[in-house]
Amino acid sequence: MGSGIIDNAVGVDENSTKVSAVYVDVENIRGTAGYFDPEFAQDVIKRALYQWPSHRPPLGIVHLYVPAYKAESWDTWVKDLVITALPAGSNCQARAEGVQQFSRSSKNCADMTIAIDAFDALYLSRTADCIAVLSSDSDFCALFRKIKMMENNDVSNLPFMWIASPGSGVMSKEVRMFIPDRYFWDLDLPATEYSISEPISATSTEENSIIDTLIQELAGTGEFTVTRAQSIIQQNFPGTQFAKDDGPSFGTYFADNLWPVIEARGGSKYKPATGSWRYEIPVQDYRYTWGKIADALNANHPKEIMPNEDTVSVLKEHWPTHPMINYQGEQFQKTWGTNIFPKLVPYGWREHFESGRYVYLRTQASESDDNLS
Repeated sequence: MGSGIIDNAVGVDENSTKVSAVYVDVENIRGTAGYFDPEFAQDVIKRALYQWPSHRPPLGIVHLYVPAYKAESWDTWVKDLVITALPAGSNCQARAEGVQQFSRSSKNCADMTIAIDAFDALYLSRTADCIAVLSSDSDFCALFRKIKMMENNDVSNLPFMWIASPGSGVMSKEVRMFIPDRYFWDLDLPATEYSISEPISATSTEENSIIDTLIQELAGTGEFTVTRAQSIIQQNFPGTQFAKDDGPSFGTYFADNLWPVIEARGGSKYKPATGSWRYEIPVQDYRYTWGKIADALNANHPKEIMPNEDTVSVLKEHWPTHPMINYQGEQFQKTWGTNIFPKLVPYGWREHFESGRYVYLRTQASESDDNLS
């Protein structure tokens, strides 16, 4: 490889191209033996840099976190590694940072320091557009959750990767349980065979219908396997190719195309010690939709709203699995009056009793309308 340029300035130029930052918890890089071996750790770090995925922003920051008394040696090593690992002309900030060690058992504050630095780079100083953590420590699950929250809980393409060491059987099971597989880069697999955190591809109209049906049928019913999912598709979409696929082919299709979208809507999965993956979809929470339903009613019925007919029509178009579609009588009226009507009042809507039933009339312009005039 050609020589690279080490940039030790604080941060990366905001006008530069997008970059990735790698944060390495060095003494938590452990293989199947379960203990720290500096030569093994160096080999893992080299592999991550040499095989950096091409679909992620190029490396701009590489920080190693080591016990303070080892920092100087590791700093020299990582700067030399970046020169040899990255293409000529690369502008990468590389350093080893010493962290305080609290006991002879090697307990240190590396995890906390990495979490703070990574969050700063991504959201405060904005010196990185994607971050990656190389460690076997489950403490970084909190960092993942915080990034997910900052990205409005859209887990389709978070700016995050977790790099797993080759043979890292010591990786905490909790990490694998709570972080989707697509955010792991398993160094046991060549980079050309493994993609990490790629955007979820757009789904077709038919796939969206299949996903909605699976959620409707399986939400709140407990764990299920891909066999159960395919059975539902066969019953409701018998003419699709997915219904006719053999088990392994459907399993691959389900994992790659359907599950990422379902997972983004709150689904979860885990793999037991023996057997196939288990999936679960929680009961859908529609509380967030009330304002959106009011907005849709206001936009599509500018003068008069008849709650039952008009609301059900909007729900069937935009939220076809919404439980309110099946509400009747008092249950419907109470839900409408408590959750939807108050959000229509600012638009100028008022309640009116006519011919034995309530209708809702827009009797005055709203403040938002005044601002538009």
